[in-house]
Amino acid sequence: MWLALFEVKIARYFAGNSTVHYSGLWAGIFFLWVLFFPYAGIMHDAQLYTLQALSHLAPELYQNDIFLRFGSQDSFTLFSPVYAVLIELLGVESAGALITLAGHCLFFSAVFLLAKRILSYSVAIFSVGLILVLSSSYGSERVFFYIEPFVTPRMLSEAFTLFFIAAWLDRKKIAATALLLVALLLHPLMGMAGVIFALSSIYMAHWRRLCLLAVAVIALLLIANNAQLLTRWQFDAEWLSIIEDRNTYLFFYFWSMDDIANALVPLISLISACIFVSGDTEKRLAVAAVFTCVLAVLVHGIGGDVLHLTLVTQGQAWRWFWLVTLVAILLLPNLILKLWEVKAEGKTVAITLIAAWLMRSQLTGLVVAVWALVLVLALKKNWGTVLFWAFSKWMGIALLFLPVLLLVVVSHFHIGVVTALFDGSRLQDFSGVWHECALPLYLFFVCVLVYVSAYKTVHIPVIFSFFLAACLAFWCLGKSWVPENRVAKTQRLERLRELIPIGEDVFTFGPPATIWISLQRPSYLSGIQMAGIVFSRATAVEANRREKAILLLCPSTDMDFCKRERNQWIRSISDFTPFCKTAGVRFVMSSFPLAAKGLIEAKLSGNEPSTNLYQCDNKQTHNLGRI
Repeated sequence: MWLALFEVKIARYFAGNSTVHYSGLWAGIFFLWVLFFPYAGIMHDAQLYTLQALSHLAPELYQNDIFLRFGSQDSFTLFSPVYAVLIELLGVESAGALITLAGHCLFFSAVFLLAKRILSYSVAIFSVGLILVLSSSYGSERVFFYIEPFVTPRMLSEAFTLFFIAAWLDRKKIAATALLLVALLLHPLMGMAGVIFALSSIYMAHWRRLCLLAVAVIALLLIANNAQLLTRWQFDAEWLSIIEDRNTYLFFYFWSMDDIANALVPLISLISACIFVSGDTEKRLAVAAVFTCVLAVLVHGIGGDVLHLTLVTQGQAWRWFWLVTLVAILLLPNLILKLWEVKAEGKTVAITLIAAWLMRSQLTGLVVAVWALVLVLALKKNWGTVLFWAFSKWMGIALLFLPVLLLVVVSHFHIGVVTALFDGSRLQDFSGVWHECALPLYLFFVCVLVYVSAYKTVHIPVIFSFFLAACLAFWCLGKSWVPENRVAKTQRLERLRELIPIGEDVFTFGPPATIWISLQRPSYLSGIQMAGIVFSRATAVEANRREKAILLLCPSTDMDFCKRERNQWIRSISDFTPFCKTAGVRFVMSSFPLAAKGLIEAKLSGNEPSTNLYQCDNKQTHNLGRI
């Protein structure tokens, strides 16, 4: 009875078509965005894109950096020159924050535009919220997300790809072509998903011929590989070994079962949508997304994992999963509604599918998704007995409550809630501590809005004011989009910078951003710079040599331990002589004192962590200065 009553209230709330009617929902979405996606600063890949932009402004300072010296993907994008202009005008941090904010605004605008093109106005708004709160990870090891809180061209390229699909659905060919071109110029790997998506939609009617063509091409490639005719286009053994050792996310055979589940649950959801959605546009999108996913697996699986073709591996076709996942989430609400309307059995399938999405990042989620697909086929073909559907119903309910139970018991949701709410410094931790609770929090907001909207005495503007006040409070409290000011730090490091010749490498145990931005010198080697080894053999060989030199500092003979537990042994280093003789680097920077003799020491008052600069001369390590 209560479920039927709630269904009526939901239908009544989502029957509205005006912006004012959904002001509370929009405010709730904005609130969650502020809460879970604060600006993260120059971190992760933002460091690399910042380095590339800085090299456009001062190539003499950075061209010797290992990430740039032998060539990089910077020559395939127009993002770096644009970023460089903004850095010159605004500074690094402000330019990074501005581009990140613009990327978020364009991305969610594109998501809503595309959602409104294929869904009703109300469901489109709800889908935007789902895109925000469901995990945006794609690929392996949770390295990449299609929503990123730092500056990269990826979100901009994604936004223009979505704008392209919306224009393409409206048959605006000139506008669509221009938008796709912009996406490709910003980030070819991300924009290529739009190209494949469009081609899949155009040629899906000829899928039998395409399957035969794919089989023929794969057979020819395997024969050519067996005859060693592809050698010049393949990685050699040394280069491949270095890539496999460092960038395991590039190969399917290194993906964990959880990574595979994260990719396949959206695919199964799309297959279910192909079976049950009725709209022509929705079905076209679902089928095109399925084709895109299958092509990504075939292209990267055969060309990259089996044949080890250089260009295919560098193309990283698995990145097309970002678009597949996003389309699956956009179509999910309508799919659930369609299933919910198909007798009691449809509700069972809907509940099971929801449970699969809640456990998407785990192998359990994949098993549940496969079971949901079995139920979809059984429902479509009218298979199954009464006992079968009764069992499926209660199992679906149990599966739905399993992730909720795990959330309460395992997660950190119940830890430090009051402190986090009223301590602005903790707001930056929300994305790491609370992000697993984003979906329940969003659904709670929706339920509250649905319930309150049933009473005519409560006006929508009041609800909007409440949520807007909460959003502004969190915005001001956390100052989440106020960038760090590096000017003072750069000035403090000026004295040390004068001791290092222009273009001279500096080694540090931490992230290289400080060396690039504040010290304005090349970085010797860091984990983030190893991303370039797949694009250049020379980079890979030199990076491997430098990494071996760094590992000489490790007190253990177990290289796996040295790579895995780096933070445990770097403070215990007592002898830099082997490193100094092998590395070919003269300068070492550390945020903590090293066991080395000092020549110059300069210490400034304040709360900033100290910065120590040392020089290697192959005889002893000298402390040149301390800030």
